[in-house]
Amino acid sequence: MENFGWVFIGCGKIAEKAAKSLIEAGAGRIAAVWNRTRARAEKFAEKYGGKVYGTAEEALNSGADCAYIATTVNNQYGHTIINNIIKAVIF
Repeated sequence: MENFGWVFIGCGKIAEKAAKSLIEAGAGRIAAVWNRTRARAEKFAEKYGGKVYGTAEEALNSGADCAYIATTVNNQYGHTIINNIIKAVIF
């Protein structure tokens, strides 16, 4: 299970708790990270691992196995991310 790769979209407090729990439980690794603020994504990646991407779409298309979406859907990033996930699932 340690090779199971997670994409983290959003790197706030809840994402940090989830990443810590995943790692402690041996439920995979953080493979890709994106946040609206690149500096926050870099700090998150330093702490939990993963490659920082410039866009959420790049992170989601990085080849990881699963995505943890930790953004609010009331912003343009949330809508874009959810729209792309729906397209990926349907098509």
